[in-house]
Amino acid sequence: MWKDSETDIDYLNVDYLISLLKAIIYDNSLAPASIGVYGDWGSGKSSLIEMSLDSLKHEEDILTVKFNGWLFEGYDDAKSVLLSTILDEINSKRTIPNKAKKILKGLYNSVDKIKLAKGAIKFGADYLLTGGVVTAAKQGLNSIKGLVKDADEVTDIPKKKIEEVLSNIDDELKFSDIRNDISSFRENFSSLLKETKTKKLVVYIDELDRCNPETILETLEAIRLFLFVENTYFIIGADERHIQYSVQRKFSNIEGNQISIGKEYLEKIIQYPIHIHQMRATEVEFYIFCLLSEKSVSKEFNFLDLRNYLVEQKKENLIKFDLFSVISKNPTFSKDNELKKNYKLASNLAIMLSIGLNGNPRQCKRFLNTMESRIRMAGYNNILLDKLLLSKMMLLEYFRQDIFELLLNAINSGDEESLIILTEFYKLEKKANCKSKLATQINLYR
Repeated sequence: MWKDSETDIDYLNVDYLISLLKAIIYDNSLAPASIGVYGDWGSGKSSLIEMSLDSLKHEEDILTVKFNGWLFEGYDDAKSVLLSTILDEINSKRTIPNKAKKILKGLYNSVDKIKLAKGAIKFGADYLLTGGVVTAAKQGLNSIKGLVKDADEVTDIPKKKIEEVLSNIDDELKFSDIRNDISSFRENFSSLLKETKTKKLVVYIDELDRCNPETILETLEAIRLFLFVENTYFIIGADERHIQYSVQRKFSNIEGNQISIGKEYLEKIIQYPIHIHQMRATEVEFYIFCLLSEKSVSKEFNFLDLRNYLVEQKKENLIKFDLFSVISKNPTFSKDNELKKNYKLASNLAIMLSIGLNGNPRQCKRFLNTMESRIRMAGYNNILLDKLLLSKMMLLEYFRQDIFELLLNAINSGDEESLIILTEFYKLEKKANCKSKLATQINLYR
């Protein structure tokens, strides 16, 4: 079976996108830059990010940071988590001279103040609205909780008490200092990069579209407000529709001349959009063939030999690349019976999975995992299933449940009449050369 996670091996033919990312990063005239890697869930954004990270790991002058806001969501403020993560990476992976240590300490203090300030604002709003001292305690703001005298006895909040709360919070947190910290954060952060000899900082932000709208916007705002300084690059993997939706929700009351506020906001934040396109049938065929073949065992060659050969052939002529022809003309690979079976299965699945599953890599992999699970379960009962036949049945099950149920019931009940009707229906469809989706499916079963 195949692991349902990102990979650093390119079966999706995205090497040209990796080259484009590197070209932007290497171009000093474009910094600071924000790049959006857009695609549906499961389209390969995380894999593209992993491969891009891998391509830069030996660059001494480039510090790469990977951040997944979804992992921290609900536990901390999105801005402070992102800022702290980047500072932690700089602290652990670069040499920190004395001057840089002072700057780093000051930046950490600024992050703490920003986090505390947000908690205090929440506390103040909560108290003013509900008198909820319990909520303040949950926020962990012990220094603020004690500012309100006799809080447990408060029922109606008089104006004097409100003024006291606001005054005490302002004194305790020194909001003027926090404002100064925010305004100087960029300058200090830029100095930190110079002192640690970090010529380029590349931050990869993944899984952003899985976060709630507030986290999405806070992360994007943190990039622009605190971190968008010289020699920084931000690569954001997300489904752009989710980001646009988050913006639309926040600014739903803004009226305009039929302008999409979500689209406008995203274009302002993201300078260079890169879209992962939906895989066509030939690409699905290549992807499935590679997945199947990486599990094959051969005495003549290992999978890496095959993969390198296919990549080289693709680069020679991507437009005219044909998987069957490329394998057939190679004397080593063309003799391997396991590869022949893999190609036949990939070829049979490619058209329908590219249409029915929108060529989504994750969904294609799950289809194969389901197939493999059924083969293994049957094996436990000493039943040997044919992959090609099983895959055809699964295509019916996935995309024409009505026909699948009819066939299944006919077999279980021994209904020969239904089987004859299905057979005649297939013949009529084939003779008429019908171009409906059902005809395409049936035609795959020849």
